[in-house]
Amino acid sequence: MKCGVFFAYLFAKRLNVKNEIIKALLLDEMTQGQALRKLRIEMLGVNQQQYMKMVKVSRQTLSNIENDKGNYSVETINQVFKPFGFELGLVPISKDLLTKMRS
Repeated sequence: MKCGVFFAYLFAKRLNVKNEIIKALLLDEMTQGQALRKLRIEMLGVNQQQYMKMVKVSRQTLSNIENDKGNYSVETINQVFKPFGFELGLVPISKDLLTKMRS
């Protein structure tokens, strides 16, 4: 039973991290690169070398995205965020609208 409790805790912690990142991205408090790095480290616990193999991009591409450098295609951005269930999409520009939606 202790193992089940541990996995439930781990799942809840990862879900909380993911939700915090979604909120920060929507409120423009975090960049895509910062989000990707945080997801990679806190949800998967892997380094860039391991993650680049997982998502099939070069280490340079991954590093550039995490450091908000370069201008990558929608396909590439979707490729690196796919393991977390994210893809690019349209969101309202107005933070007020986002805040009202949360209420």
